[in-house]
Amino acid sequence: MTWIRGLALVAICGGTIRCGPPSPDLPAVRAAAANASVVILTLDTTRADRLGCYGYREARTPHLDQFAAEGIRVERALAPAPITLPSHASLMTGQTPAEHGVRDNGLHRVPPEVETLAETLKDRGYRTAAFLSAHVLSNRYGLDQGFDHYDDRMDGRDPRVLEPIERRAADTVDAALAWMQAHREGPRFLWLHFFDPHFPYEAPRPFSEQMADPYDAEISYLDAQIGRFFERYQALDPTDNTLFVVTADHGEGLMDHQEATHGLFLYDTTLHVPLLMKHPALGAAKTVTGQVGLVDVAPTVLDLLGLPPRDAVGGRSFLAAIVEGTPADHEVYLETHLPQLSFGLAPMHGVCTMEAKYIDAPRPELYQWPTDPGETLNLLPKQAARAEEFRQRMEELRGEQSAGEAEPPLPFDPEELERLEALGYLRAEAPEMAGVDPKDAVEWVQAQAYATHLLQTGDNQQAVQILQRVVELCPGNATAHAHLGEAKLAMKQFAQAREHLEKALSLRPDLTFATFRLAQTHHELGDKTRALEAYELLLSRFPDMGKAYLAAARTCLEHSDPEGARAYLQRGLSKLPPDNASVPKIRQRLQQLDAP
Repeated sequence: MTWIRGLALVAICGGTIRCGPPSPDLPAVRAAAANASVVILTLDTTRADRLGCYGYREARTPHLDQFAAEGIRVERALAPAPITLPSHASLMTGQTPAEHGVRDNGLHRVPPEVETLAETLKDRGYRTAAFLSAHVLSNRYGLDQGFDHYDDRMDGRDPRVLEPIERRAADTVDAALAWMQAHREGPRFLWLHFFDPHFPYEAPRPFSEQMADPYDAEISYLDAQIGRFFERYQALDPTDNTLFVVTADHGEGLMDHQEATHGLFLYDTTLHVPLLMKHPALGAAKTVTGQVGLVDVAPTVLDLLGLPPRDAVGGRSFLAAIVEGTPADHEVYLETHLPQLSFGLAPMHGVCTMEAKYIDAPRPELYQWPTDPGETLNLLPKQAARAEEFRQRMEELRGEQSAGEAEPPLPFDPEELERLEALGYLRAEAPEMAGVDPKDAVEWVQAQAYATHLLQTGDNQQAVQILQRVVELCPGNATAHAHLGEAKLAMKQFAQAREHLEKALSLRPDLTFATFRLAQTHHELGDKTRALEAYELLLSRFPDMGKAYLAAARTCLEHSDPEGARAYLQRGLSKLPPDNASVPKIRQRLQQLDAP
């Protein structure tokens, strides 16, 4: 791949460029891109303003910057939601979250009747493959629809973290290139998803040593892996008939508007994402001015390939803006339901035009973002009538696009449910927070998320300090009490662990991981009866919870009750399917009991 350097790169970062002869007409562009392969790279949690091609002076993103110089840079692209699964669902379907119904991670799956880009291309003879880097995009959530190969294995893990919820970019690139090696015949549709810039920011060396900002270091590392992918891809497919799309699902707060990560708010810090495209038919070194949404990407891809648009989608093609050099002027519907679904707070909805952004919340906001890019001056108190016009348009969009909630994912097995609860997913929080504006809860929400991370890395002491502040701010927060109990259990402060776990279960009796931790705490306190009562409660809900049979047997053994232990182990064998991960351990324990 020949990179265009120097003047072209400087120019593309500075404004719109029209290079060479006048743009060919749309039919000619479509004809030139007929049967092109499609490769989409999604860079999780990557802000546009942290790439060199978007003007960031501290960036070390040479491969992405050079890619932008060779192709198309969309000046302003907005994610529909600052959350991984809903935003990717919009990218891959051309539908807004109000249409496809996926509102948060872990709770919904894309309905089978919603057609994905992979399904559309597969129906037209494309080989399709996806390579994912985070658990939140696993096949249970429905984005595997239309893919011949959906690689969602999270093989790599930080040894300090209990759950393999992500894999490094290098491993994802390796998996994709191995598939490419075996499937060189086109056309193909590849999707590579990278999770590295997501918190925690822990880039490998030498990137962690070369950059002072750990978030920038993660992006720099990812850029290097993307460069490796591009180079190898060209060697495997030298036809030069591939449409590349590089974008992100959302950005990162980085403490702008007091938001450390993402999901709570609808500011540009978490919604303005990079969007780069490249195909010979599109020309080089162009900037698309104006505004588009991620929801517009799939319609644009189909338009370039000369395929008919799909019905009933909120997105629309901006191919004409690319080819003709005209500004894109797409209004973008925005939402985040994470505050409500994860914390019991009020949801947020909004709409952004080239003129302004309106955010509907208990305390609504209106920003003239072209002249106030930091969204620091809320104009609503002085422009209430104008804000009401935006609110009505937002409601119109929600009404036009609303298709109800997506279906939930397939039921979790009990041990996966317990793990996900412990990681902070699948929670509904304190009743006193119902309907509260997320702006008024940002302190404890972010503190709780950070404490969950500390627990996973084994820093229980610091987690306790943070969680104690969380329960002061939000006394009815069941998950915070449960995590306090978990930390105290790990620190062998069993009486305090029991106090917090019992408090958590008084608020949320259905918290599986809190019930399991309470059973373990009773065991450590020498209370066999209450430990077994807690395990029995879990087994009455989840007869296939293998770890509960093993733990109950251990409690019996440590209280000189081998027959009780044998009964639990035999009961486990009778209840569990042969492929359950606990079955070999149960058989081993039984053999040890029966040994002379």
